[in-house]
Amino acid sequence: MRDTLNLLDWVKAATRGDTIEYYRGNLAQARHERAVLIDKNKPVPADLDASCARADDAWTLHERGAAHLVQRRIGANEFSYLAVRR
Repeated sequence: MRDTLNLLDWVKAATRGDTIEYYRGNLAQARHERAVLIDKNKPVPADLDASCARADDAWTLHERGAAHLVQRRIGANEFSYLAVRR
């Protein structure tokens, strides 16, 4: 589910050090799966597309200096991807 507004609202309301999880799983694997589907001209499931878009939105916040991006290992091949307000 793409929730860009949620990330934008969060960054406006958050104070330095506040954290939000923007993805849980293996983002590199999800991006690869999406790229393979696009290369094969196959439909990308909406949830996969939205998850990658949300990660793109988090990256944009990072590029604008609004957040640090970090990850925590949850288990084998599973991570929690976090944006930390600067």
